[in-house]
This record gives sequence, structure tokens and C-alpha cells, in this order.
Amino acid sequence: MDEYFELCEIIEVKKRDITLSKTITIVIGYTLRQLSKSKSGRSLEEAVAYFKYEGKVIAHNDKLRVDPCVPVSWYDYPIQRTVQLLSEMLGMTAMSNCTVILMVGGLSQSIVLQNAVKEKFPYKKVVIPPDAELVVAKGAIKFAYNPLSVQSRIVKYTYGSTHKYSESCSHKVGRRELDKNGDMRCYDNFVLIVKEDKSVPVDDVVDGSLFGPIYQTQNILTSEIFISTSTDTEHTTDSSCTKIGQVTFKIREEDFEKGFIYKHIYKFGGTEIKITTMNTESNEEMGEETEVEFRG
Repeated sequence: MDEYFELCEIIEVKKRDITLSKTITIVIGYTLRQLSKSKSGRSLEEAVAYFKYEGKVIAHNDKLRVDPCVPVSWYDYPIQRTVQLLSEMLGMTAMSNCTVILMVGGLSQSIVLQNAVKEKFPYKKVVIPPDAELVVAKGAIKFAYNPLSVQSRIVKYTYGSTHKYSESCSHKVGRRELDKNGDMRCYDNFVLIVKEDKSVPVDDVVDGSLFGPIYQTQNILTSEIFISTSTDTEHTTDSSCTKIGQVTFKIREEDFEKGFIYKHIYKFGGTEIKITTMNTESNEEMGEETEVEFRG
């Protein structure tokens, strides 16, 4: 196993320097050569001769000499997908002002990938930090010690809540009807909080729409929170929607006559969305602050 892990480490180091002008030499330990022979019935030299890269990979004693076109070809699919995804992202409206591409992760140290990105996006500045494979881990550690190091986030999903009733509701029949108590209710309607691709700074506050109790004896109000992969979601039952939490708080019966006096205040920017419910008439908080996971 030691030889195997040593081989993996050698390949990990050498893959960073792969170019079309540089032949690669890899040392294969005795144990691995014997394992190869026991599995294939051939020596390393014989096995390489039958390999599809015949003539491009040569075995001599304990070494493999590899023509550079072989390892470069291993990058064809990863490069194609990376460039494709970058093109899609940079084509988004929210990315129109992007001038820098920051490459992180072990693969970013590959000269082949670096050259492909630079050729595809000649008008972008491509930055490869030292120890690119550790950048994400370092960022996570820094964030753990200082959450304010992340000043803002780009919202990955569209966030919304359920809409129960509105005096000016225009939802079509089937989504808006009288319940068994004769009260008007809306069902499964998605109310926008924050739309996908919006930048939300730390502690950014979003006011929700006003709402209130529907019947006289109601003493609890509940709002469900959803995320959606679509920017034009209409109903929480859509396949694009996923429930991520809910807010429940107690109200007083006398508040029924006051109508729509409650609203949620959503605080974005952290790893959790903090939700406070306010009585807009008395300016008091209703119940405890609720936290819902920020999914991105």
C-alpha cells in the first residue's frame, strides 16, 4: 500500500507540470510490478506493449516513460466542462461586470487547464493563487474565526413564503376559495422574498408583506419558507420548490379587528436567515427570532 500511495503522490505532483513538450517519467515500485504481473499474467513491459497507448508509453525496468500527449488527453473532458460552465456563468446578467477569474483547487495548478482558460477568456484576468488546492480550506477556516470576512453573498436560489390571504388577492379560483368557516383563503401561493442572483450584504434586511389572522378566535399564525430553482415560481407545490422551514408565533384575539398588522423581517448575509416577526402597530416583536438555513 505504501508504494501505491507514493505513486498517487507522484502523479498528483507531476500532473501540475504536464505540457505537450515534456515527457513524464514515473517510477513503479517492485510490489506494484509484481501485483500487475499476478493480475495480468504479464510483466510490466509486456502489459504496456498490449496497452492502447503502445509506442507512447514505454516501460523500462522500474520506470514508465509517458509521451506528453497521453496525460494531456486526460484533461480533454475536464477542460471542456470547465470552460463550458465558465462560459455559462459569465453569460449571466449578474456576472456582466466580472473581470477576474480566480482558479482554486488542485486541478487549477494544471498548466494545461490554465492555458485553456486563458485562451478561452483572453479579456479576463486569470489569477491562480499559491497553494491553490488549499484556498477553499483556508477560506473556510478564516470564515469560522471571522464570519464578517464574507461581506456579501450572491443568492443561489429564489426565496419565498406562503401567501394565505389578501384583500386585493387576484389569484384564480382553485388557489383562492372560501374555507369551511366562510373565510377567504389562498392556497400554495409563492410570495417572493429574494430573487436568485441578488447580492445580499451581511445583515441585509428584507421586509415581508403584511398579513394577519383570518378568523376571530385564531391565536397562532404560521408562515412556511421555501426555496425555488426558478425565478418565476407561482406556487409552493411547483417541482422547483423545496420547504426549508417555517415561522410560528402566537397572537392576541383582539388583534383580529386590526387587520393586517404583522410582517416578517428577513435578515440575510450569514449562514442562517434570521426571521423576526413584528407587530407594525405596536412595533413589538412577536415571539422569538427564528433561524432558517441559508441554502445559498
